[in-house]
Amino acid sequence: MPNVTVGKNSIVAAYSFVNRDIPDNEIWIGIPVKFKSQIKTID
Repeated sequence: MPNVTVGKNSIVAAYSFVNRDIPDNEIWIGIPVKFKSQIKTID
């Protein structure tokens, strides 16, 4: 969709319909897209 951003280090599953901004370090799936889990990062 226009004007939607996907955050750094985030994963969106194949065939997902992204209709909102996706924050950094998260996994989203589905139609419409739904939050699945956080991605843990090592600083």
